[in-house]
Formats: sequence, structure tokens, C-alpha cells
Amino acid sequence: MQASALTARERRAVEALERAGLVTVVDGAVLPADPFTPLLGHRPAASGIDRFVRDGRIAAWPKRPADRAALLRWAAEHALPAGGSASEAAVTERLAAIIDDPATLRRYLVDAGLLEREADGSAYRRP
Repeated sequence: MQASALTARERRAVEALERAGLVTVVDGAVLPADPFTPLLGHRPAASGIDRFVRDGRIAAWPKRPADRAALLRWAAEHALPAGGSASEAAVTERLAAIIDDPATLRRYLVDAGLLEREADGSAYRRP
């Protein structure tokens, strides 16, 4: 719709809609605006493990093996520094900060070879 072809009443209505952020006038054309983007805030598309982590916690589990491996490496870094060791309770506490089920994540990390478990289960170390 061209703004120049509007009656005075329609122009006032378009101006009111423009002030409200519902339309935009560009080169005389009245175009619908997206009123939700400013309200929601612009967020760039997430990539890598950011697709699965929200506010520093694992929110979703990846389906693709490569994504799972990347997420497990990220979790291992949170559990222990490279070459570090800690008791089972300490590792569980650190993992609880990033996931609701730290015991399962701990097992996944051991299975993936990212954490090594003492034979008696009392401590873990990161190779």
C-alpha cells in the first residue's frame, strides 16, 4: 500500500500504527512491522554446544554422535581440569551444577573415556 494514496484519515491511522511499531513506512510504502522482535530481543542463532546448553546447564541431549561428543567434552571440562582428580562426591557435585542427572552424565563421561574411575569408585581423574 502506498502512503501517498491514502486519505487524511488513513494517513493519521498509519502514523498511529507506525508510532506503535506495527507498520513501517519505507519509500512511501506502508509495510507491516514485526512487533515481536524488539520484545523478544534479537538473539543470534545458537551453534555448537550452545544449541544444547541454556544458562550454563544442559537443557537438551544431542541426537548426533558428534554433537554428543562435543557436549561430553564440555561437561568433562566442568567436572575436572585436565590431569585433575577428585572424589566421586566432588565430581557429582560439579556435574549437578550443569545437569539434573549427574550420575548418568558421570557414567557417560567414563564410557566415553573422558573420565577414569578408580576401581573402588571412590575417585575420578581426567586423563
